[in-house]
Amino acid sequence: MKNNQKGITLVALVITIIVLLILAGVTLAALSGENGILVRGRESKYATNIATAKELVLLGVNECITDYYADKYVADSSNLITDGSTIADYIAANLESTQAGDVVANVTETKITTNVTDIKGTTLEATMDANGKITGWTGDVTSDAE
Repeated sequence: MKNNQKGITLVALVITIIVLLILAGVTLAALSGENGILVRGRESKYATNIATAKELVLLGVNECITDYYADKYVADSSNLITDGSTIADYIAANLESTQAGDVVANVTETKITTNVTDIKGTTLEATMDANGKITGWTGDVTSDAE
């Protein structure tokens, strides 16, 4: 009598399950490891938010500087500046009304504080001199490793 059984053996089934478990472990490590996709995605979200905030603040500061000079030196300006205020004073008074207003939380003559935080929860701040030049940023850590 001919023994013609068709089907999968128990050994083949166990090997298949082991291979699938190994693949699942490798996939989980790639997703959630120290340099995994999820971690890198979170870091790039913070990096994008910080870069966008920096760009908006710089654009707003430059807009204020342009308006300051227009108001100070253009004769037909209705807001002619004659009180001797500095560019930093003008920026402090007008930055929140520019396109940077969405990210700016507070402005003084020497510091611009945003409502954007880095990956460690530190608020992004810019230091500014009397001429409106941004001289430094604090709170721009985009990785847990930094």
